[in-house]
Amino acid sequence: MLRSDFGVLTLVYSLALTRGVARCRAEMDDTAGALTGQFGHCNQELMNLLISGESTSQVHDGLVPLGDSGMNLRGVSSRPKVGPHAGPH
Repeated sequence: MLRSDFGVLTLVYSLALTRGVARCRAEMDDTAGALTGQFGHCNQELMNLLISGESTSQVHDGLVPLGDSGMNLRGVSSRPKVGPHAGPH
């Protein structure tokens, strides 16, 4: 199925449905946002979902307060299990 004309779309649907659409939205900084951009490009949320299994909007570790606004930027909660810097160090 992944090698078909709609293989990438199938992969993205599989990721979103496995994680849960509501959970994916809750992990994003902008809960009304999308996993793809205006021209179908991959957003950071989709990249993080692919790599770490979380659809967070940022690439830093954990939560970072945004000044005195009371808002937090949500990054990945732990290192992914794939990649050159994967796992505990």
